[in-house]
Amino acid sequence: MTRIRIGQRWKREPSASPLDSIALELDGVDLLSGAVEESLAEVVPALVRAVASLHTGGRGLAQVSLAEAHLELVLRRVGAEVELLVASLARPAR
Repeated sequence: MTRIRIGQRWKREPSASPLDSIALELDGVDLLSGAVEESLAEVVPALVRAVASLHTGGRGLAQVSLAEAHLELVLRRVGAEVELLVASLARPAR
């Protein structure tokens, strides 16, 4: 099972652009640990656009940046399945 969760701090501490944690869990494992100060107004729509572009079949690759956590999500459609790669761009890159 895949689950996307966002933090709740943005409700208690409103700001011009809500910043909070975002988690992408796959079978109970958080693939985005360390993504705690992301701009939800940027990341959530980017993730939705990436998945939508794969669903429509127009593109085989999609990418989402989590700038504050120095993470890149790469989604690759292979037939009816989607591969998810998480790349850390923090030093040293992994």
